[in-house]
Amino acid sequence: MIKNKDALLINFDYHGLLPTKANVEINVDGKYKDGDSLYLYYINEEKSQIEYIDRNLIVRNGLVDFEIDHCSNYFLTASIVQDAVNNPKNINLIIVVMVIVIIVLIAATLFQNKKK
Repeated sequence: MIKNKDALLINFDYHGLLPTKANVEINVDGKYKDGDSLYLYYINEEKSQIEYIDRNLIVRNGLVDFEIDHCSNYFLTASIVQDAVNNPKNINLIIVVMVIVIIVLIAATLFQNKKK
């Protein structure tokens, strides 16, 4: 499921919801360097898909931290996973397309009103 070679898999022994959000700190020294910006993804085995969770997780002193509300399988990577669900890059593309459609509709309406 994960084709990204720079990915760091995170597997918790317990799988399930937590009573509250938990801050997790992972040692990534040797895999990533200080200052690297990482993405966090959730591996949804039930749906056989990867889900975007967070971005801009900065490595400091060989550590990266993030919040989760359930334990399961996750992975960190320095690059965007193109086929992930809720991917921020995909969301940005959708927003750009919507803005273009709105601009075209406004232009068409103004053009029709000028003709009258």
